[in-house]
Amino acid sequence: SELLLDRFAEKIGVGSISFNENRLCSFAIDEIYYISLSDASDEYMMIYGVCGKFPTDNPNFALEILNANLWFAENGGPYLCYESGAQSLLLALRFPLDDATPEKLENEIEVVVKSMENLYLVLHNQGITLENEHMKIEEISSSDNKHYYAGR
Repeated sequence: SELLLDRFAEKIGVGSISFNENRLCSFAIDEIYYISLSDASDEYMMIYGVCGKFPTDNPNFALEILNANLWFAENGGPYLCYESGAQSLLLALRFPLDDATPEKLENEIEVVVKSMENLYLVLHNQGITLENEHMKIEEISSSDNKHYYAGR
């Protein structure tokens, strides 16, 4: 996974990115989308998209999240999860390392980014806003999305 990460950094034209002592690597895309990669095992890497803090004032939030998670599961997309330290909603996607290439990694990161955009818009259309200082509704071009993004 170290070699893959080096080749990925070279492909996207950034100097150097690497896993820290906790086997995590985090970076921003367009200063809007925050992605973390976890070197979870010799067989796969996890791709996480940081969506934002849980809104505690919306009673429909839990039902919308369950609905979104089912939709993503049915369509082979990332899964929604909760990171307790940051009290944030994440999208998580397992990336197998067998035959992995920088192009495949980039494509799967794009799946997570598109899923983040669409989740944010669907929730916004339901009157639910995730607290995220980086993702702003006006920065996401299409506000007409009514469905989640399958990605593949």
